[in-house]
Parts: sequence; C-alpha cells; structure tokens
Amino acid sequence: MSYQFSTGWSDIERSGPDCLTTGDESAIGRDVDTFVSDLASALAPQSSPTACSSQKLAVAGKKASGHAKCDAKAVARGAPIDAACLQQATARFANAWTKAEALGDCLTTADQGTIEERLDDFVDARVGALVP
Repeated sequence: MSYQFSTGWSDIERSGPDCLTTGDESAIGRDVDTFVSDLASALAPQSSPTACSSQKLAVAGKKASGHAKCDAKAVARGAPIDAACLQQATARFANAWTKAEALGDCLTTADQGTIEERLDDFVDARVGALVP
C-alpha cells in the first residue's frame, strides 16, 4: 500500500463524520495491491513485460479509476450511477485497449472482455464494501 493511498484515505476519514465505513484502509489497500499484482501477472505472464502489457495495465488502471469515479459521483449525489458515465469509461477503455494490442508485442491477446469484467467486478465489490 502506497504512502499516498494511506495518507489520502486517512485525510478523507478525518475530514468529516459522513463516511459510511471507517477503519478499513488496510483491508481495502491490501485488496487493491493484490488485485493489481494479479492483473499484472495476467497481462505479463513472463518476467519481461512488453510495451503492450505495460500499456494494457495502465489502461486497466484508468478504467478502474473511471468506474470508481462514476460510483463516487453517484454516492455524493445520493442517486443511481449514471449509465452514460460508465459507458464513457467503457468506450475509453475499449479504444485504448485496441491501441495497446496494435503495438504487436502483446504477451496476451483477445483478453479485453475478461480483463474488463474483472475490473468491473473488483470496483463493484469495493464500492459495496464502502457503501453498505
């Protein structure tokens, strides 16, 4: 778990009484670290990653972040998640994934749907833990 994650999380929990859960920084941090490590292994199954696998990992991170931001906006408004927001994150992911695979040195291919499903499931589970 990074220092930036830890301090950011602590700052948010200290900022006000509106957090629905508290004291979960370590658990969520471990979950994120484990997920990122597993994802990196799935995209670069060999010890020497390529430009494509590096790009795919960055794209996956942006997709997860985009999805989480859509959820955060919905929670802040007390409204359902905006389908257009999720659709935009999905479209950006698909476009960037295609560009990464076009690099030609991918260690894995045709895995966009599988990776995206894993990302969405991960974010949904974390949101469910934070917004009971």
